[in-house]
Amino acid sequence: MTVRIPPGVETGTRLRISGEGEAGLKGGQPGDLYVVIQVAEHPIFRREGDDLTCEVPISFTHAALGGEAQIPTLNGMIPFYIPAGTQPGAEFRLEGRGLPNLRGYGRG
Repeated sequence: MTVRIPPGVETGTRLRISGEGEAGLKGGQPGDLYVVIQVAEHPIFRREGDDLTCEVPISFTHAALGGEAQIPTLNGMIPFYIPAGTQPGAEFRLEGRGLPNLRGYGRG
């Protein structure tokens, strides 16, 4: 059986597939099949709800003077400008580059 997994599901999400469970009593209709999703870890990204995080190491001179860096996304690498004077541990947000919301309300 093939099951369509919608984009944006999280570990523990239950999908109900109508009529694919065990047969009913005395020849009754089959019940529903419930599939519980277990999402595998990704080698680069960590998931926080619909948001994805990753660490991108840059050199000291890149942080001090600024410049362009290639940032991984779900759709490949994109250029991103690192501002001059960036401090260690700084976080930058790329809006709309995360996971799709399971209920269809944009992306993380």
